[in-house]
Amino acid sequence: MKETEELLDAVKLAIREAGLRATPGRIATLRLLRGSRQPLNHAAVVKQLSDVQVDKATVFRSLNDMSDAGLVRRIEVGDHVWLDESVDLVDKNDTGHPRFLCVECGVVI
Repeated sequence: MKETEELLDAVKLAIREAGLRATPGRIATLRLLRGSRQPLNHAAVVKQLSDVQVDKATVFRSLNDMSDAGLVRRIEVGDHVWLDESVDLVDKNDTGHPRFLCVECGVVI
């Protein structure tokens, strides 16, 4: 329980330090991305946040705002669909990892 509260506090602080309001939609979106092992597209974020009632327009705006603020990195692997992942704000050398798109099954590795 304490770890969850610490993550929530860290997410709120990161959003505020980036100059954004820590709205429920932004908090939920950034928490999801920070907990994900791989980048997610808009549809996947919407699907995973449906249980906390964050709608697709809010997710879209949150991803755009946090990308502009440097909290989220946008990746496009050749399929014209943006993938979003959380940026490690502690590691100043965090440039992300190479991603590959399987042309047979569409999985991003």
